Amino acid sequence: SALDAFGNAVLAMTPHDGRIVWQTPLARQWMQRYFGPDDDGIVDTPPQLTAWLAAGAAQPLTVIRGAARLIFTAADVRSPEQWMIVLREESDTARVQALMALFRLTQRESEVLHWVIQGKTNRDIGDILGMSPRTVNKHLEHVFEKLAVETRTAAAALAMQRLRGGATDMAPVR
Repeated sequence: SALDAFGNAVLAMTPHDGRIVWQTPLARQWMQRYFGPDDDGIVDTPPQLTAWLAAGAAQPLTVIRGAARLIFTAADVRSPEQWMIVLREESDTARVQALMALFRLTQRESEVLHWVIQGKTNRDIGDILGMSPRTVNKHLEHVFEKLAVETRTAAAALAMQRLRGGATDMAPVR
């Protein structure tokens, strides 16, 4: 109940067979969205999740569906009876919104920065967003100013660091 009250998506699984013991409502919703329920509305443990558990769940597991990603992270794997798995959903739209909030960027500046993080060139970004490479460059100039950086690499690194929740005091926001 406490996990659900704070909007956490968590499930507990038995490590020996990968059976889902319990899950928060949000975890259930995401599991149904990504893996589809059976006739009873229940999602059996997907094969990639079972394989991930069998491999020890040392690194997060990412399942991609369209522009969204569901990331499974083992939170507690010490118990031989059940393992706690935390789920987190990421999407391009959510990342753009987060960049807007973190750095006080406009929608377009956030979209440009998002694609810079993805390693796209100004020409690629222009094609994706329907603008000229020169307009992309102008948006990047504003992004650099707001993030107090001088290069694409620095902007991308700072944005990723802040998105992951690290070093919140490193980027002066004007």
